[in-house]
Amino acid sequence: MRKVLLFASSFVLAVLAYAQQTKPEDVISVCDLLRKPSRYNGKTIAIRGTNFYGGHGSYLKGEGCDPVLITKYHPWPAVIWLSLGREEYDLRGLNYEHRRKTEDDKTEAVFRAMAAKGFKSEVAKMTLTYVGLFETRERFDEQIGKPDDFDGPEKGFGAGGYAPAQLFVDSVRDIVVELK
Repeated sequence: MRKVLLFASSFVLAVLAYAQQTKPEDVISVCDLLRKPSRYNGKTIAIRGTNFYGGHGSYLKGEGCDPVLITKYHPWPAVIWLSLGREEYDLRGLNYEHRRKTEDDKTEAVFRAMAAKGFKSEVAKMTLTYVGLFETRERFDEQIGKPDDFDGPEKGFGAGGYAPAQLFVDSVRDIVVELK
């Protein structure tokens, strides 16, 4: 009986610890996050911003704070690269299907907004909260001054090393779609 009680207690504690790790209650803005990015490096966070597509992928943008992070006089844009590669998710032991589901959730939110306003509308802006694993560079001062053709880990994230951080998305919530 003791073993069963000990096992049950351990299971409950593990579930609670997992819930705390993967469902953070505190939502941080992109702007606030990039003021101290290394503080959140390697942590599961909830982050709110504007979703946009640019270059070769998807980003989460902070509103009205460009540039919030400056290293060696290099102004980084207030954006977070949203990692798309299945291999990168697998390397971190993350579930890529969760990332794919967030795309379905966003599409559904757009569909609902258009159904309410009219299907001839276009998306002007999508603000949302992503929950996921946040990664950045520990020492940004070392990122500046690399040759443009340098293809190593010392650049930023995303297409051309444009973003100062990346997020491995696990879920999305609080989607607000503005139509024009």
